[in-house]
Amino acid sequence: MLDTIPSTAEAAAGYEALERIADKAEDLSRAAARKTRQIQAVTLQMNMLALNAKIEAARAGQHGRGFAIVANAVKDLALDINSVSTELDAEVARGLQALKDSVHDMAMRADAERRINQAGAVIATMDRNLYERTCDVRSWASEALIADFCADPDPAHAASVASRLETIWRVYRVYVDIWLCDMQGRVIASARGRQFPVTGHDAARSAWFGPAMQLPDGDGYVVDDVRRSPQMANDTVLTYAAAVRRGGRFDGTPIGALAVHFDWARQAESVLVPDQGDPAALDTRLIIADRTGLVLASSDGHGVLSDVIPLAETKEDKGVIATRTGLEYAYHRTPGFETYEGLGWFGVIARRAMP
Repeated sequence: MLDTIPSTAEAAAGYEALERIADKAEDLSRAAARKTRQIQAVTLQMNMLALNAKIEAARAGQHGRGFAIVANAVKDLALDINSVSTELDAEVARGLQALKDSVHDMAMRADAERRINQAGAVIATMDRNLYERTCDVRSWASEALIADFCADPDPAHAASVASRLETIWRVYRVYVDIWLCDMQGRVIASARGRQFPVTGHDAARSAWFGPAMQLPDGDGYVVDDVRRSPQMANDTVLTYAAAVRRGGRFDGTPIGALAVHFDWARQAESVLVPDQGDPAALDTRLIIADRTGLVLASSDGHGVLSDVIPLAETKEDKGVIATRTGLEYAYHRTPGFETYEGLGWFGVIARRAMP
């Protein structure tokens, strides 16, 4: 379970409180320094007084001996006071510096925790979305109309099946396209045939088709990597697929596959929205990365499917990685959602390290 994520206003209030503590410590340091200087000024006057007294005692000869003893005592007292004030000043300075360092460390830890939780919120939101995609593909693959057409792809029924797929696409609007394939991997119907004429396309070598046909029952599904699809105008998609089974039965023999091509680029963009109330938002990138650290989506659109974040070797589910280039990556591995275990992906918040 993810920790509660403080709002920007709450986080700002927390940082302001820490800053007030640091400012108060600085005020105390200056006040202590002023008092020390005042004490040193007094001891200087005492030294001058003692010196003058010794001079007058020397002039008085034998009659001034007692006065000289008092003058020496005053001088020694002044030296002792000066020594104590100097030590006090040093101790106060050390203590206040330690306090300021502690406040700074607390602020840095609090900020790191907030960013880690924000990264967790990013991947958790996406996982809930992807969980629904696993439910969609398994449910639609079991529909009688789809199963019957896979069993007997009569051209007379092709239009009604394509119409059903188009209706699904229009209602959900989170898919680039939906394909129905026969046992050989040939596309026999699709949701957006007018935009993407894929009927007849051979999808047998697609990474998702073979594994989908090997699924043991209707509970199973497969998921491909995020990739750009030439058949869909080079859109970036994430494909989920499930076997279509004879009679639409849970334990029926696989007779085809249904593939839903999730509109990855646009849906990820809707999740990766920086908090505009955060003063650091302009210098912050929100990222979704796969288990190897490959950037799958980024709030600024840069580095998608090319940049790699050093996450592959991390054994922790969450934390902060600092690079030699001065970048910090606060990350949180997917916790999954319901029965969806996730794909081992990360939510990431990237920014320049704070001083």
